[in-house]
Amino acid sequence: VTFIPVPTGSGNDFHRVTGELTDILPCDVIKYGDRYAINEVNIGFDTCVADRTNKLKKHRFIGGSFAYILGTVIELVRKRATAMTVKLTNADGTAEEFSGEYLLCFVGNGCYYGGGFEAAPTAELSDGLLDVLLVKNISRLRFISIVSDYKKGSHVDPETDTPSDRFKDILTFRKAKKLELCGMEKYSADGEIFSADGALTIECIPSAISVSSDSAKIPALK
Repeated sequence: VTFIPVPTGSGNDFHRVTGELTDILPCDVIKYGDRYAINEVNIGFDTCVADRTNKLKKHRFIGGSFAYILGTVIELVRKRATAMTVKLTNADGTAEEFSGEYLLCFVGNGCYYGGGFEAAPTAELSDGLLDVLLVKNISRLRFISIVSDYKKGSHVDPETDTPSDRFKDILTFRKAKKLELCGMEKYSADGEIFSADGALTIECIPSAISVSSDSAKIPALK
């Protein structure tokens, strides 16, 4: 089966990556618990923003990227950290564990989310790995000063796959095969909000599906 993403959502972030494919591409998927996502899973601030955005989009004159930006502003005022423990199985098979109060944890298969935020600028859909970002709890002023860099994807150095200078003290970035998380009350996957029982396992399923942007490339649709 080959999937053709159709950009009829509010953010169309997965389509930003797949919209110009010239051939059929094997694509990883994210397994979280007993469910699957194709683009991203996040915990903390971003989940609160996604929840708020979904509520804002019910208003007649609020939609698309504006709803996300407004949701971000509201949740920044309400800002609260999430106490979490995150166990990682990295690309080389080594294990790491992080504990503390975090503003957010982002797990990406695609590069974008939130209507164009390039959270995982070096992510690849078929590398068998998840891009994981852990951001420490920071002040509102610090958030405001760096959010434009985060949106542009300049928080990660593409040559070294490490946090850029402005983010080194607050950002942990890894390429991982699997995560085990404890401590959160809810999380979101591709924009859908779920309650958590305090624990969640997330892993990459390599090349689970195929994606394309061109129906002419798929024999059954010619």
